[in-house]
This record gives sequence, structure tokens and C-alpha cells, in this order.
Amino acid sequence: MGLSGRGTIFPLPNKMAALKPAKAVPSPTVKDYEPAERSGHSTVIVGDCLYMWGGRRDDHPKEHNIEMEKRDSSFVEVLHLLTGRWEQKPTTGDPPLGSINYAAVAIGNEIFYYGGLCSHRRYDDNVLYSLNVDTLKWRKVVPTNPEDGPKKKDDCGMIAVKIEGEDYLVIIESEPINIHYFRIATSQWISPEVTGDVITGIEYFNLMSVDDTSAILLQNDDNDISNNSVYRLTFTKGSVVCATISNGSKKGGTYSMFLPPRRSVLLNSPSGLKLLTIGGRQCETFDINKTNWKEVGVPESVKNRKYQSLSVWNEDTTNTWIIEFGGEGKLKSLSDHTTFLNIRYT
Repeated sequence: MGLSGRGTIFPLPNKMAALKPAKAVPSPTVKDYEPAERSGHSTVIVGDCLYMWGGRRDDHPKEHNIEMEKRDSSFVEVLHLLTGRWEQKPTTGDPPLGSINYAAVAIGNEIFYYGGLCSHRRYDDNVLYSLNVDTLKWRKVVPTNPEDGPKKKDDCGMIAVKIEGEDYLVIIESEPINIHYFRIATSQWISPEVTGDVITGIEYFNLMSVDDTSAILLQNDDNDISNNSVYRLTFTKGSVVCATISNGSKKGGTYSMFLPPRRSVLLNSPSGLKLLTIGGRQCETFDINKTNWKEVGVPESVKNRKYQSLSVWNEDTTNTWIIEFGGEGKLKSLSDHTTFLNIRYT
């Protein structure tokens, strides 16, 4: 069994394992390395490693200084999923300065990063970068037609798709929803035709891949998770089809511009696809087929976070791990805690 580092197991509904202390997850030794506390970051899994980069940290320079921020951004945190142990590795090349609220996704051995803000929110960028996880070298991805790319610089969604055997990035902007393809082979931005249901009135959202050509988009605007809409997006060469899964009732909804952003992952359970959403004092699953939300009982420390990272790792066909790191708690206090949530399908 993987993840022999620290962690906690929690129960999830619909024939998922009940919570109990994890015998395979002992407390770490004093010598084990732990990454610094942070929020507004992302984590990406490549093979049996989880890569974490950037984020807002209290030890960043107090004043805006590009050189110092580049120095602080020249490291990546690596979680070895088979052992549950972290290590920090230096990178080379020119890292992005947009280290918070960026979008990230992997294709093969490259992690692509788009947009983001610097820790002082004085620098934003709509440039695409990649990090090779074998060489740990950054490169700036220069498009052949930069004027056709997305204009929004932070809080975008990005996934990888494969259309007719070719790799693409899909980047989605909000306010209004705009969808862009980036064709890897030609470094070209493409504006696909969008058909089907119209997606409007969305400021924040979570975007998760289903397979090579489809994704789930979960609105993240209303404080009550069940009041948000859910959509399925299907990608073909030159076009995107949008279909509404759940409209999300707005009755009694409470919208706040200071909404604690939730993080979501997609679970491929034996009974069908489910969304798991954590944050803003809530932890719930959404059954894609039954279109209903169910509350999940987890400790307050797990769900009372915002701007944390959340990733899913399928160790085998019956054993899935959710890895949550960092985020902001009460009074904007930063967390450096790694939580492992184990789901066993029976």
C-alpha cells in the first residue's frame, strides 16, 4: 500500500469505506521534510509523484522584487506517493512569476502552467510555461499566434485533452465563459465553436477531466454548494459541446464576493462518476448520474480551509487517495498540513 507517511482516513457515502485510523499511515519521524505553509497553489500528479509549486507564503519578500521572487519560485515540492514522503528539489530555467491562482495540468512528463499572480498581486501573466519533471527545467511556451490566446490572467481552468490522437490544452476563462484550445504540436491557439447549452453568470468554477475528450465544470459562486450548476463539456476538433447536468437551485442561495473557494476532484467509483468538493466549511459529493448532493462527515480541519490544493490518486481499482495540502484557515492563517483521505470501494 502507498502513502506510508502521515494521514487520516475518512468515510464517504455510497459503498465507500468507513473512517478509521490508517494503520499504513504512521506519524512522520522528526527528520521527515515538510513543505512550508501556503495557499493559492496547485498540485499535479505525474506517475507516482505529486508535484507542488508556488502559492502564497508568509516567508515571501515583503516588498515586490522580481529577482527575489524568481529565486523563491525556483523550487518544486515533490510528494512520493508510494511512501508518503516529501522532498524539495531545485529547478533550472526561467520559472513563472504568477505563483498563485494559476492553472496547471500535466501532459506526459511536462506540467503546464498558465496565468496567475505574484504573491504581492502586482504581477499577472497570461503566458504559458512548462516544467519537465525529468530534468526539472522550466521553459516558456511561445505560441505562434499570441493575440488569439486567452486574456484573463488568473482563476482560469485548464485541462489536457487528446483529440484525433493530438495533445491539446483547454483553457477556460470566466466572466464571460471563453474556451480556448492550445495545440501542442504547433504551439497554436485555437478558438473552437461552442454549441449546446449556454453557460452564463459564472465567476468561479472548478474544471476536472473525465477522459481524453470530456470534462466536468462545477460552478463555485454560491456559498451553498448545492446551489451551483454542473456542466459536462465534450471536446472535438474545432468545437465544444456544453450540456447542463444540474442547474443548481438559486432559492435561498447566498453569494459572497469573499466566498471561500472550494476545491474539487472527480472520483470514478464503481457506481459511477462522483464529484468530491471540499472547502468553505463543506465537504460533499455530487453523483453525476443521480444529480444529487450528499454531505460527507469529515473533521472541521479538513473542510474549514480555502485556497488549498486537492488531488486524487488511484492506487489500484479499489483504493483511492485524496491528497489535501495547505490553504487558509481562520483569520487567514496558512496551513502546512498534508491530509490523506482514503476511499476503499467495496
